[in-house]
Amino acid sequence: MNFLRACIFSIGYAVLTISYGTLSLFLWVLPPLVRHRIICSWTSVTIWWLKVSCGVSYKVEGLENLEKMEEPFVALSKHQSTWETIFLQSLFWPSSTVLKKELLKIPFFGWGIRAMKPIPIDRSHPKEALKQVKLKGCARLAEGQNLILFPEGTRVQPGEKRK
Repeated sequence: MNFLRACIFSIGYAVLTISYGTLSLFLWVLPPLVRHRIICSWTSVTIWWLKVSCGVSYKVEGLENLEKMEEPFVALSKHQSTWETIFLQSLFWPSSTVLKKELLKIPFFGWGIRAMKPIPIDRSHPKEALKQVKLKGCARLAEGQNLILFPEGTRVQPGEKRK
């Protein structure tokens, strides 16, 4: 049954990603924040689809602390799965995510992500990547966007730590 549910989710996820990725190609005429909100709705729909198709639920604790934030902030998250990278886009909206530049090359997915003004970095050049994060991160914060970073840079199992 889990395999069937996963297949159903994957089909819906592909349809959503192709639809939103294609839509993103036509949104460049809109103001950046409007474009960002439309494409970010993909994350909410994807999380909803995961709940409907696979029964995945979640609980956010400490939301009252986010509501107190008056200025843009930097959110640091442990990268354990694809789920949190999708979910955090909506939770911390408007946000800009630091991500590996290769993700922008993925058809449909990359097109949509590009519309959300991420900060793409080349992880093979860490010093230059850090400079880009600082430069573009400060610019995004000044524009009123929150910044999402995964400091360990790649997926890490629960309980494990990386440099």
